Amino acid sequence: MVAMLLQQRLAVLEEIALPIWVMDTVQLRMLWANQRGLELWGSPSLDEFLARDFSTVSPSMRTRLSVIQEGLEQGRSLEEQVTLYPRGVPRTVRSRVSPLVLDDGRVLMLAQALLTSEGFDPTLVRGLEALRHLPATVAMVDAQGAVVMQNPAGVRTFGDAPLAAWFADDGVAAALLAEVAEGRVYRAEVEVRTSDGRRWHAVEARPTTDPVTGGPATLLVHFDVTPLRESLEQVARKEREIRALAAPILDVGDGVLAVPLLGTLDAPRTAALTERLLPEVVARRARAIILDLTGLDAFDLASAEALMKLTRAVALLGVRSTVSGVSPKLAEALVRSGGDLSGLRTRRTLYDALRAPAHDG
Repeated sequence: MVAMLLQQRLAVLEEIALPIWVMDTVQLRMLWANQRGLELWGSPSLDEFLARDFSTVSPSMRTRLSVIQEGLEQGRSLEEQVTLYPRGVPRTVRSRVSPLVLDDGRVLMLAQALLTSEGFDPTLVRGLEALRHLPATVAMVDAQGAVVMQNPAGVRTFGDAPLAAWFADDGVAAALLAEVAEGRVYRAEVEVRTSDGRRWHAVEARPTTDPVTGGPATLLVHFDVTPLRESLEQVARKEREIRALAAPILDVGDGVLAVPLLGTLDAPRTAALTERLLPEVVARRARAIILDLTGLDAFDLASAEALMKLTRAVALLGVRSTVSGVSPKLAEALVRSGGDLSGLRTRRTLYDALRAPAHDG
């Protein structure tokens, strides 16, 4: 019924030399075309044209049509260069789309291909098509930060939100524009507000010139790095769990904590252990700790220095440390470290440390 009413309403356009067609961009259906339009789309008849399935368009094309529909509903027309694919054969044309309002209030897209004697640069055509399908956000903003261009991925990600609203930190947009204004490239991983919620983007912004106005502009490229950050955080979490298993904090009674150390003792691991141990010392009201080194694979000068830093940190809480599992090589390394050993008690084995009344005071 709609197609029939359109044919009656648009009959006056049938003989116009320009290719014209009507599309419902919401339902992704073609509703009418004049003879030149059918020729452009490579269709032998209107019935065949209307029977074609346009619902399998790419996500970028769906986004583009959504933006066009929004503009049509606001009464705007749009002229741009587009590439059509009638029966899989690319056809690049200049097109103008205008709103066509039905009696029931629905807004359709009235499109016409503008004939031109000028050819299209193949590199430019391919570049535009690649930009439209690129999954990364590409945008251009003017010197004041107004968004003057976005590719479909950018529209899907940020909609029509202003640049300042893209970033979770309100200061990022201003810092980005200030950096570019000085002629420098801005690069950072920042949290952004998207249509899918908070994400992390790797952002690069560089100075450029707006080819339309000739004024200064900023070219923005965003890559979603949320999965990578989540993977790295998962790896870090696993590493923390492994370190915790390699240095369990055991309550052996009478206000004494025992920490058997396994594997290697280096600065990062010592820092992680210190971060875990100090709150436990306070929470459990410990008055002494035993650091058992029996399970260490290696112990050198760097390990000795790391161990001394740990015991000094514990001593600041009024807790005395005992080191067990001390071998001759370990003892030599401790002496060579040059640290103050006056507050450090040592025992050959964990059993000796547990038996000794050393942790009394």
